[in-house]
Amino acid sequence: MPGCGTGPACATGTTCIDGNCDACIFHFACGADCVNCQGTATPLCLDGACVRCRVASDCAQGYWCRPDTNACERCGDTDPAHCGAGCVACPTDLPVCAAGACTCTATSCGALYCIDGACTGCDKDTACGPTCAACPVEAPRCVSGACVACRDAGDCGNGAWCDGGTCATCGLDDPAHCGTACTSCSGDAPDCVAGACACNALSCGTGRRCLPGGCQTCDIPEACGTDCLACPLASPFCVSGGCRQCRTSADCPANAVCGSSGSCIDCTGTLGCADDRTPNAKTCATARTLGRTPVAVGLIVIGDTTGQGDDDNLPSNATPECFDAQEDQMYRVYLRAGDRLNVTATPLPSTYTMSLKLYRGSACASNWKSDLITCQWGGDGDAKSAAYTATSAGWVTIVVDGASAFSEDEDWGPYDLAVKLTCVDEACCCR
Repeated sequence: MPGCGTGPACATGTTCIDGNCDACIFHFACGADCVNCQGTATPLCLDGACVRCRVASDCAQGYWCRPDTNACERCGDTDPAHCGAGCVACPTDLPVCAAGACTCTATSCGALYCIDGACTGCDKDTACGPTCAACPVEAPRCVSGACVACRDAGDCGNGAWCDGGTCATCGLDDPAHCGTACTSCSGDAPDCVAGACACNALSCGTGRRCLPGGCQTCDIPEACGTDCLACPLASPFCVSGGCRQCRTSADCPANAVCGSSGSCIDCTGTLGCADDRTPNAKTCATARTLGRTPVAVGLIVIGDTTGQGDDDNLPSNATPECFDAQEDQMYRVYLRAGDRLNVTATPLPSTYTMSLKLYRGSACASNWKSDLITCQWGGDGDAKSAAYTATSAGWVTIVVDGASAFSEDEDWGPYDLAVKLTCVDEACCCR
């Protein structure tokens, strides 16, 4: 034989591995002749011989390794040592392998009984207690090895429940078994009263109260809100769980309206609630009234200054500077202290240079030094905007005017006037 490394050849029954002569106990070198077991029907080396298996894990699932032949054999349906597909070793209380499952015998269960192949106590209706006798008609259910009248409520008739194996009548005041239906009372209705589940003073929760018929929301004047208290005389109405002075304006005194918070808002002395478009709008004295109610929503007026005359013309030294020497139209809106008015005028011809003026009161240019709020002008076709927050109640006059003093500039014509009033009170004091 060839040498092992640089030394002499290995003896019979050994093989050269990494320069050393080792005994042939490997799968690739097995026995006296150092046979290679790999790739054969017996791929493993055991005690100097090639074999199929050494332990059960060398075999496929459902097979076991027979120790006397070292061959893989299929687990049997009747082999108690290798029973069924799992090759289970049947325990002493289930010593028989039948149809691939471990089962008991008449003597293998000890103090228990072999019933349908399993060790069990005699706890069936048909085999109950120490004698495994069938339960009688008057006590047909087997519970913990004793024959009783019932196992659950379904074993008892209507209006009864199973109380520890005895059928008991459901009570008129038993919340766990209430009335003929044996209802379990809970939630909003945890009490049993005269055979029906009912609420109590604590079960309804916040904002509700217990009345005949169940929990009811506290939304009436006699019981209102989270604490279900009666509303006081000053706020006698219950609305959305809160005591309010009013529900609608009909609940308020004359000249007052009901606001969204449920309080009456005094509107005494408020003017200009309704539109009045009948005046010709050519002078401050004949300005058209834009009602507070529609202006609070947002109003767009279509106007035209053509042929209306130059009736509001500030002097050339007016401050602020204002070019307003063309035909004009006037509108008025009544504001209360704190109200804010926003106005935007848009000329429709692109060559129309517009002026937009706001005055306090209704005198306009004749009293401009104290009444003029603002004048916006300039830019061909440009929209003009102005805003004013009233410091006291009174009229505000809006003047839509042309800028140029020269007739050939034609600073007049149709326009859109957008007017929006934001009131200090939500009702804008108009019914």
